[in-house]
Amino acid sequence: MKKRTPCRRFDDDGNLVPKKAFNTFENALRRARELNLRKGETDMLTPYKCPICSLFHMGHNGEKITDAYRKAVIPKMFAIKVVGKIDLEELSKRMKKK
Repeated sequence: MKKRTPCRRFDDDGNLVPKKAFNTFENALRRARELNLRKGETDMLTPYKCPICSLFHMGHNGEKITDAYRKAVIPKMFAIKVVGKIDLEELSKRMKKK
């Protein structure tokens, strides 16, 4: 009998396949949040450090995704950082000169 492990999961056909692995907790958390925000998703995915391979995977923790969670996560996922400004008139002038 096949057994699920922290590194492996069952696919839709019942085959045991490797779970997606992430090098950092932050990358796994970002992907878990993206998946949790999918329309129709109800079961929370959370990242964890695998005791077998020492990488990070995602798994269901038994919690349900709430509207409060979605409202809290969306601003974090789509935050915009301003790194400078562009003078569009100056840019337009430079483009006409070329």
